[in-house]
Amino acid sequence: MLRIAAAVGIAWLIGLPRRAGRRLFAMNDAEARWRGWQVAELTGGLARQYRDARFDTMRARLNAPDEIPPGAPPGHFEARPEARDDHWDGRPLGGGR
Repeated sequence: MLRIAAAVGIAWLIGLPRRAGRRLFAMNDAEARWRGWQVAELTGGLARQYRDARFDTMRARLNAPDEIPPGAPPGHFEARPEARDDHWDGRPLGGGR
């Protein structure tokens, strides 16, 4: 009997963060689902990630080879190498002073 009571108590303590997260994010989750977004619970239920599925369809359309217009320069629809550089040295973009 003591073993069962201890298991129930431990299970309740383990589920506590997830239940707290559900209560904390209830309004945000409801709005995200209303908008058709995907909701992912992170960090044991104490964090959320919201994602709009329309971005997948937009990415698929941009990456589809049959939708690239004829005569477009190579790599036109890919990110420029300088755009991938995340270092900013404080100077204005474009080389101006």
